[in-house]
Amino acid sequence: TVFHLRTITSSEILGQPALEGVHSDGVDHAMTVFLKSQNMSSDSAKTRVHHNDEQTGKPWDAVDPRFVITEVQHRNRLDTLLVFDHERKHSVTPVQTIDDSFSATRDMLIFFTRKPTRQGHVSAEHDSQKPHQSMPAEVRLLD
Repeated sequence: TVFHLRTITSSEILGQPALEGVHSDGVDHAMTVFLKSQNMSSDSAKTRVHHNDEQTGKPWDAVDPRFVITEVQHRNRLDTLLVFDHERKHSVTPVQTIDDSFSATRDMLIFFTRKPTRQGHVSAEHDSQKPHQSMPAEVRLLD
């Protein structure tokens, strides 16, 4: 699964890339790729990777520093972070503006990978390792 995520901060709203706080996405791998930003301050949109002992849902500004493994920030085009989602949790600080007179934006691509479902799972008929007939795309991972 891949999707584009634009986070916007303006005078009316604080853009929070991960409003849910500390979380995992329920996949095998979560990969984030930075595309671009505008008017985003250099101290915003930092991603923290947490030990699984951190409480899920805890706000980014209330985490226990003992459970923070690292803090990184996407700043340059195609900066990429890969998280082994079932082994680690993550959180992201809000996007802040440099100049409050106009909005800040941050554009990311978010990739989720997971093993296909097993027969009997509710989405098994839609989840296959067979290439799509009209839009094939495949990424092979080494064992």
